[in-house]
Amino acid sequence: MRGIPYILAAIAAVIQVFPNNLIHARVINFRTDIGGIPGDPKMVTMQFNSHMLSQALNKTNNLVQDGDVLLFPAGYFFYFMGGVESNNVPDNLTIQINGILSFGFANGIWNQVWWWRVIREWPRYGAHGVKSGVLQNTISTQKTSTVTETTSEKTSDTTVVNSIFSWLKYFWAEIKKIPSWRPFPSEPVKECINLRNAKNLTITSDTFQFSHEHAHISDEKLKNLETMTGGIIDGNGESWYGFIGYLLWTENRPRLLAIHDVEKLTVKNIFLKDSPYWTFLISNTNDITIEKVRIEARRKAEYENKEKHMKHDMYSLSAFNTDGIDLADCNNVHVKNSYVWNQDDGIAMKGSTSDCVFEDLTVSGLGLAVGSVGDGSVLRNATWKNINMPNTDKGIYLKMQQIGGNSSHGAIVSNMTFENITITDPSGWAVWIGPAQQSDSRSLCAAHPCSICWPLLEDLGAKCDASERGQYSDILLKNVTTIFTNISNANDGIRTPHLVGNIMGGSKAPIRGLVFDDVVTKGTVNPIWNCEGVADAEAVGKTWPVPSCFPTNDTGGNADSTRDVPDEEAEQVFM
Repeated sequence: MRGIPYILAAIAAVIQVFPNNLIHARVINFRTDIGGIPGDPKMVTMQFNSHMLSQALNKTNNLVQDGDVLLFPAGYFFYFMGGVESNNVPDNLTIQINGILSFGFANGIWNQVWWWRVIREWPRYGAHGVKSGVLQNTISTQKTSTVTETTSEKTSDTTVVNSIFSWLKYFWAEIKKIPSWRPFPSEPVKECINLRNAKNLTITSDTFQFSHEHAHISDEKLKNLETMTGGIIDGNGESWYGFIGYLLWTENRPRLLAIHDVEKLTVKNIFLKDSPYWTFLISNTNDITIEKVRIEARRKAEYENKEKHMKHDMYSLSAFNTDGIDLADCNNVHVKNSYVWNQDDGIAMKGSTSDCVFEDLTVSGLGLAVGSVGDGSVLRNATWKNINMPNTDKGIYLKMQQIGGNSSHGAIVSNMTFENITITDPSGWAVWIGPAQQSDSRSLCAAHPCSICWPLLEDLGAKCDASERGQYSDILLKNVTTIFTNISNANDGIRTPHLVGNIMGGSKAPIRGLVFDDVVTKGTVNPIWNCEGVADAEAVGKTWPVPSCFPTNDTGGNADSTRDVPDEEAEQVFM
C-alpha cells in the first residue's frame, strides 16, 4: 500500500507532460470538419481557404484544440491565397498534410493569365488587401456551398456541360475586372503560412515518399502536381521569379513557411516546392528536428528539362532569395536525411543560433551557410557532416555583413566543423569564408559588402570588402573534397578561372584557429585560393592546395598554393 502514492504521483506526472495527447485524440479533417474547399482555384475560394485555415490554427476559436491532428486528406488539392496566420497555435498539434497545398496560382492557363492579379491582391500588412465586407460575403457564399457537399472522399459530381459553362462564365467575369495599368502595392506581403507560439508542433505526411535522387519525381508528374499523392506545400514561385520580377518587388515576396517561438518542432516527410522567397524560416525556436524533407526552388524550364539545367546557371539563379532552411536565434537543432536544391542559401544559421547538427544531406545552391552574420550576432557550436553537394554554386559559405565603426558590437562565428563534405562541379566557390557576397538593392553588382560581380568585373569597379569586426575562430574543415569531373568545369561560373576558394578576414578581426585537414581539390590543375586576413591557420593531412596565407608545414605541403603535386599523391588528387 505504501507504493500507491508513488504510482499515483507517476501517473500524474505523465498526464502533466502529455495531457492533451491523452485527453484529445481527435482527427480534424480540413475539408469535412473545417469546410475547406478542394480543387477550386478561383480567387474567392483561395481567400476563403486561407481564412478558414487561419481560423482553425488559432486555438481560441476551438476549431482545433490542443493535442489534435489537423488532416489534409490524400487525393485532394487545396488552393490558398497566402496570409495564413496564427499567433496562438494549439499545443501538441500535428498538421498532417496527406494532400497538396498550393498557394496563389493554379497550373496551366490560370498560372499564365492571372499571375499579375494574384500578386496585386496578395494579402499585405497595411491598407491594401481584401476588404472585410468582401471577405465576409465570400465566406458566407462558400459556407453555403459547402453545406450541400457530400461527405464522400471525392469532389461533387458535376456534368461536363455545366462545368464548362461555369468556367467560361468565370473567365469572362475575370476578363472584365482587368484594370488599366497601375503599380503593384508597396505594402509588405504576408507569408504563405506564418505560425507563432506553440509547444510540440509537428508537420508531417503519410503520403510523400522522400528520396535524395535528383530526378526521383518524374518530369510528367512535376508538370501536373495533381497526379501526385500529397505531402506537398507548393508556393508556385515561377510567377515571382526572374530579373523583371526582382526589379518590380525586390525582396517583398512571401516566404512559404515561417514558424516562430516554438518549444519543440518536428518536420518530417514534406515536400516544400518553389517558394516565392525564403522557403522555410524558423526563428526563436528550440529543440528542432527536420528529417526527410525535400526542398526545391526551380524555374519552370528546369522541371521540363532537368538534364539541361543540372547546374545553377544565370537562368536558374534568377529564382532569387529562395533560401532552403533558415534558422534564426534557434538552439538544439538536428537536420538530417534531407534534400535541398535551390538558388540561395541551402541551409543557413542566422542571428544567434547554436548547438546544431546537420548530417546525411544533399544540398545544391549557394551552400551550407553560416550567416549572413549581422552586428551583435553569435553563431557557435555546429557540425556539418556527410553532405553531398552536386553541381552546386557555392559549397561551404561563411559570410559576414559589413560590421565596423565605433558603434558596432562586433559579431562572432566560432566552433564550426565541416566533415566529410563532397562538392562536385561547383559553378561558383567551393569554399568561402569572409564577407557576404550579395546585393540588397536593385543594383545587382552593388557590394553589400562584397559584390556578386567580384572578381569577374573587378576591373570595372566591382568590390569585395572584408568585415572589419566580424570574428571567425575555431573553424575546422576535415575531409572536404572538391571534384571537377571535367576540367572545363573549372573555368565555368562567375569567378576567375581556377579560383576554388576565398578566405577574407577583417583588418581588425583576422581569422583565428582555422584548420584544413585533408581538404583536397581534384580534377583540375593549378587550383588557387584567394587568402588574406588570417592570423592563425594550419593545413594538415593531404590538404592540397594549401592556401597561400597559411604557414608552411611538413604535412600540408608548401605554402605556395601552386606547388606541384608529388608523384605519390597524383593518383589521389586527380581523377
